[in-house]
Amino acid sequence: MSVGSALWPSPLDAGAVAGGAVQLAEPLVGDTACHWLQGLPGEGGRVTIMRVTRGGPPRALLPAPWSVRSRVNEYGGGGYTLEPGGKLWFVNGGDQALCRWNEGKVERIFHAADLALGDLCWDAVHQRLLAVAEARTDRPRQSLVAVGRDGRLQELAAGADFYAAPRPSADGSRLAWLEWSHPDMPWDTTLLQCAEVEASGALRHVRRIAGQTGESLAQPEWSPAGALFVVSDREHGFWNLYQVTEAGLRAVRRSETECARPAFQFAQRMVAFPPEGGVLLAEAAQGFWQLVELSGNAGPKARLPELSDMASLHAGPAGTAVLGAGPATPATLYFRPRGETGFRAVATSLDLALNPGFVARPQALQFATTGDETAYGLYFPPAHPDHHADAPPPVRVRCHGGPTSASSSALDPKTLYWTSRGFGTLLLNYRGSTGFGRAYREALYKRWGVADAEDARAAAAELIGRGLADPDRLTISGSSAGGLTVLNALRGKGPFAAGASFYGVADLTGLAEATHRFEAHYGEQLIGAWPADRDVYEARSPLNHAGAIACPMIFFQGLDDPVVPPTQSERMANALAQNGLAVVLERFEGESHGFRRQETIARTLEAELAFYAYVLHLQTDESLPSLTFMRPRPGFVD
Repeated sequence: MSVGSALWPSPLDAGAVAGGAVQLAEPLVGDTACHWLQGLPGEGGRVTIMRVTRGGPPRALLPAPWSVRSRVNEYGGGGYTLEPGGKLWFVNGGDQALCRWNEGKVERIFHAADLALGDLCWDAVHQRLLAVAEARTDRPRQSLVAVGRDGRLQELAAGADFYAAPRPSADGSRLAWLEWSHPDMPWDTTLLQCAEVEASGALRHVRRIAGQTGESLAQPEWSPAGALFVVSDREHGFWNLYQVTEAGLRAVRRSETECARPAFQFAQRMVAFPPEGGVLLAEAAQGFWQLVELSGNAGPKARLPELSDMASLHAGPAGTAVLGAGPATPATLYFRPRGETGFRAVATSLDLALNPGFVARPQALQFATTGDETAYGLYFPPAHPDHHADAPPPVRVRCHGGPTSASSSALDPKTLYWTSRGFGTLLLNYRGSTGFGRAYREALYKRWGVADAEDARAAAAELIGRGLADPDRLTISGSSAGGLTVLNALRGKGPFAAGASFYGVADLTGLAEATHRFEAHYGEQLIGAWPADRDVYEARSPLNHAGAIACPMIFFQGLDDPVVPPTQSERMANALAQNGLAVVLERFEGESHGFRRQETIARTLEAELAFYAYVLHLQTDESLPSLTFMRPRPGFVD
């Protein structure tokens, strides 16, 4: 490759990347089978429930138009659960109705126009569904509720701002759950509550059994033996597993690894109790995950070593399920039936008949940033069986959303789309990212819009210094909160030649005034008190400093986005166009926060590549879409 002039030919076209991959999520193992959610990009992002039994083929259970999706906290999660005997309960994405599936028939059980349910869990003893309920009214509130087979709703607990993970003990005598209140996010301070359950199903003797200011708790789970476990970062700032005892919490395994993810969504499980005994843990360190099994007094045993990223674990009477991915392994669901010793793959997100030479392997980067601190990233070099880079390649620095989140080391066809064409890709884990302990997570507090942008520029300097990037062909891309990082990293003279923002934040004051309830106080930790620190919000808002950005930009925005309103991208794009920059704004009807439709995903890949080809003067033999550059329009908000 003559880097800087010609792109490599790639067999990975945008349509194959967008349409070939399916989303796998939330495995649940019941008494006879393993289940999971599977997205269908070719059906407008509809999500069905899949089932596989020991030795049998997978089959889809929900026909169109049924689709599983909870909208609690907007991010949802926990949109379905199992009832013994093969029955299923789920939240229908279209109208948020609670439905019950039984032998191919779907019955609506409960629906209220102003109420959404999520984090579903079946209470077998009391024959009812447990859930987090969110009143979506002028005075929104959350509570824990139970829904009977007859559709009657019973409120169990209320008073906190947020609830999660209602988990009944196997004998039905106790119920544990998590709760927290503004201004905290669940990774700041959470409480673990436990109550006795009366024969009527009502709760009594509610008591806090864990949680204090500055302690984040996650994933309460009962073991088959009736012991309660929870993940906490109380001792040394890493999310580790603890058992609840009469004397308090007892650490099961102390390590500088994390067995939890930030709880934007419900039903994130990194701990499972296989029916054979022991504990299965997914742990992250420096951006890489591993699966370990603890049994008796024996040390931890590594399982599925080909995986470097974990999405979810679950165990039930029928066996144990693991959803994960690796540098050469697309997201794959593994199932180990009860009594067997090995896991077998039962579903994969992508069936890539791809030469292994196209698979880019991540390299962990650790580099100095401002304030004598350290930041991290995962670098994927260009990879092609028939070409090699004879000079530093163009590099795309990718900033994850959140900002309390992390980049993945796993095989992602969207990353291969770039690396197979000769682009290097750096997935940046800027300060504030998870998987590196609480101190690193909080290193962004009061510095969002500054420290993350500094890390992006420091990452670019590191890539150039190591000879991994062409200094004239560095681009930066980010989604949601990562869009803010992109725009602030582009302020002033810098290393990037172009930027791309996917439903990104441009105006922090507008976000503080208009964002949804779950994140209404998120900015107080990341930036400062609102509205007392309004001047800080304005100083960190790229929209107020559009004149400081001097490179071309492309924006992608869903018009149904409740998290980052479309006006954020629209106003920012227009402001840059007013300054004479080359700007493209692509808007998508029917898309929310995060794109789901196959045609949208394909279009964004091709349009971003076409934009970089134009800006960086790259030659390619493939047919790329034409782009419409903006003509500035005063007050552009339509």
